[in-house]
Amino acid sequence: MILSFCILEGFKENIKSKILSFTGHMEITRFTLNNSYDNPPISTNSVIYQEAHTIPNVKSIQKFAYKAGLIKHNEETKGVILKGIGKDYNGLRFEPNIKSGRLLELPDSTYSKEILISEKLANLLRIKLDESILIYFIQDPVRTRKLKVVGIYKTGLEDFDENVIIGDIGLIQRLNNWNDTLVGGFEVFIQNYDQLEATSEDVFDMIDYSMQIEL
Repeated sequence: MILSFCILEGFKENIKSKILSFTGHMEITRFTLNNSYDNPPISTNSVIYQEAHTIPNVKSIQKFAYKAGLIKHNEETKGVILKGIGKDYNGLRFEPNIKSGRLLELPDSTYSKEILISEKLANLLRIKLDESILIYFIQDPVRTRKLKVVGIYKTGLEDFDENVIIGDIGLIQRLNNWNDTLVGGFEVFIQNYDQLEATSEDVFDMIDYSMQIEL
């Protein structure tokens, strides 16, 4: 029984570690009733982004944005979600998921045309490492970008591996006509998971009234 419990706890920790390589303990976004990925942006000039490090138990905060798109490659078509990351992204958390290739290189100016895709998507669409592919972004009018696959990942988490590609948040800012201070939201990482609820209350006290938290 003890052995079974230890195996179960180890499995739970592994799953939690996989999830936290993709997202934070908390996600801060603009409050909206819209369930789409194209939510109103929030600013990196906000107090929570600038001062989150002053909250006890908060380890780091990083920006992100999502954008729906469509990959058409080798006669195969697949809807995907581009997750845009910035220079504050901690790649060390995600690096163990990389099966081939490397993490993104994000420039100081303009935006990177590099992306990471999952092993599942690579196999489905017959995409090879270092290959350039076309992604059609769902907006009016539809916009197309040619992006290079520099890394292939596998988390083993079905929802992520089947739908998410990773790219530069600067690309999403350009597509959405946002300036470089506007992002889709923030991911907050904490040090002690047992204090998640208490820390979320501290974070809630610091966010703007127009924002919301998801744990």
